[in-house]
Amino acid sequence: MSTHNNSYTQGYSEAVLRSHASRTAESSAAFLLPHLKRDAKILDVGCGPGTITTSLAAYVPEGSIVGTDYSEDVVAEAQKRLDRLRKESNSEAQRQAVDRCRFEVASVFELPFADESFDVVYCHQMLLHLPKPVDALKEMRRVCKRGGIVAAREADFTTSVLYPSTETFDLWLSTAAAIYRSIGSEPDAGRRLVRWALDAGYEAGPEHITFSSSNQAFGGQPHAEFWGKMWAERIAAESWQQQALSTAKVDQDQIRRMQQDWLTWSATPDGTFVMVCGEVLLRNRRSRRRCNVFYEQGTLQVRRKGGKLACRISDRRESFEPPTYTATMLAPVTALVGLTCSGLASGLTLAYPLLINTHFIDQQGAMISPPAPWVANLSIAQRLTLWERAFKAGFVVPALSLVTAIALTTFALQSGRGGKASSSLPQRLAVRWETRKKLLLGSAALTGSLLVFTLVFIRPTNNKLMALRVAANNKEAINASQAEALLSHWTRLHNVRVVAAFSGFALALYSCSNKSADDKIDIRPLRSSAPSSN
Repeated sequence: MSTHNNSYTQGYSEAVLRSHASRTAESSAAFLLPHLKRDAKILDVGCGPGTITTSLAAYVPEGSIVGTDYSEDVVAEAQKRLDRLRKESNSEAQRQAVDRCRFEVASVFELPFADESFDVVYCHQMLLHLPKPVDALKEMRRVCKRGGIVAAREADFTTSVLYPSTETFDLWLSTAAAIYRSIGSEPDAGRRLVRWALDAGYEAGPEHITFSSSNQAFGGQPHAEFWGKMWAERIAAESWQQQALSTAKVDQDQIRRMQQDWLTWSATPDGTFVMVCGEVLLRNRRSRRRCNVFYEQGTLQVRRKGGKLACRISDRRESFEPPTYTATMLAPVTALVGLTCSGLASGLTLAYPLLINTHFIDQQGAMISPPAPWVANLSIAQRLTLWERAFKAGFVVPALSLVTAIALTTFALQSGRGGKASSSLPQRLAVRWETRKKLLLGSAALTGSLLVFTLVFIRPTNNKLMALRVAANNKEAINASQAEALLSHWTRLHNVRVVAAFSGFALALYSCSNKSADDKIDIRPLRSSAPSSN
């Protein structure tokens, strides 16, 4: 269990929960909304009644949202509210938004989620209640994906302004701040967010930390009535009075006067309350570190499993070899360029008949002017003319496929014994190199098969269609149904070729991505040089 103090300075009175229930994503997370992606996975830490959690669902129609709170009673109320929203949903979209939300009981210091589980980790008015806000930010960062965002909006409590002011307002402000500090928390959290982020391990600079501010404000009726009566009820709560008395700043009579002043202020037609809130967007740009070090006894290997590190020592000794730059480094570049070109060529040759001008000249010099540039409106002779052009343009596909397959195979086979690559780029991709090699060879086989497929399956159909094209060019009668069937068959075969070309490209690209590697960290101390970090 956590040893952190998770007590909530404001308690969980009805007035407190009603105040929290008035918050929405628009009022409390406006600084974050422009950065949300449609499929984002969001964690709302310290979610309270879950009003912000559920209102965020509209901004991630393909994502999901988890709300957590330390209080079991608060989470139970949030779940009841979610069930009520589900029953009151008037459309399928609303029901789907509700279904994307769920709530769990959890401490911010021990979140029950694996590393890098969420795209966005968000909290609102939570850090100012915690004695160790930096530890909370570290834990939030742990469950945030690389490239994700940790977002926080926190009040700067002593900046609060009340108009028209009351006799006890300054006393109320200092007493409330003392209650926060009585457990070691900091009520002026807004101004400290950047400092806490730096202490939590974030680097300085706008690409890592973005600070902004906004106001929590209530002005005029009925807003003044809501805020004034809410604070009068908070002050009336026994838990708040006990905390206030323990600060030695007020006595019971002063507490009653503060409560009465809030009630009086709540009835003023021009009552205004303003409190500054600090906001930060923390971008999680951590990088994996790899350190190669050699021991006389063997090789120390460290593998990350979840949030822990598992170590083992291998008997096999390794020696350091500096990277060598060879011509084989061009192989993956050539492969990717070839796959891209073959995929584009395949797509263009398939779409070619639909993209031409509305007229063209055939080999006999006759003008062909179809009523629309769509194949369905052309005669068989005209369609055969278009097919011939697509067929000739399509010669580039098998040619590039052969070059690509050779390049991929050459690169994949540059792996030496034990999976150690002999060129610089394979060394940089050394994590699970055997898996990467299999993916590259698979891509080469798939891409190279385009040449075989063209010769075995497409070529016979090409020959038959070419014979019909020559007959049409010589103004001979042709069998329209036969030509129609051959064109349909050729189109289906060509579609297979397009899919294969793009699949080979995707497979080769995936082999060079981080997703095809695991999270292994090899630590091998060098005898002659300092450890290197990537």
